[in-house]
Amino acid sequence: MKTYRMAVLATLAACLANIAIAGEEAPTSATLYDRLGGAEGIDLIISQTLERHLANPVLAPYFQHLDHEWFHHAASTFFAAGTGGPNDYTGRDVVSAHAHLNISDEVFDTAMADILASVQSNGADATTYEEVAAVLESFRLQVVSP
Repeated sequence: MKTYRMAVLATLAACLANIAIAGEEAPTSATLYDRLGGAEGIDLIISQTLERHLANPVLAPYFQHLDHEWFHHAASTFFAAGTGGPNDYTGRDVVSAHAHLNISDEVFDTAMADILASVQSNGADATTYEEVAAVLESFRLQVVSP
C-alpha cells in the first residue's frame, strides 16, 4: 500500500509540474542587439563613440579625415550585424579595414574604452557591457599591428 501511495504521489507531482510548465511561455533570450536598444540604441552608441574618438587626442588623427556619415553607417551596420541584428554587413573585413593604420595596443585600448563608455552611457547593464567588451576584445589580434 505504501508503494502504491508513493507512486500516486509521484505521478500527481509530475502531472502538476507538467501543467505548470505547459502553462508558462518559454523564456525568450534577447539578443545583444536588442539589449543595446536595437537600431536606435546602436545608432546612438556609434554617434557618441565617434564624438568621443574625435575629442580623444590619441584617436582623433584616425578619424578626423574620414567621411563621418560613411563611417557612422558602416560602423552601425557592422555593430548591428555582429550583435544579432537584422543587418547584413557587406563592408570590408576587419583585417583589411585596419591593416594600413598601424594600430598599437594602446590605440586599441583607447578606442575600446570610448566604445564601452558610450555603451555604458546608454544604460547597458553589467552583463551587456561585459559581453560587448568581450566581443571587442576578440578583434584585438585582427586589428592591432604586429
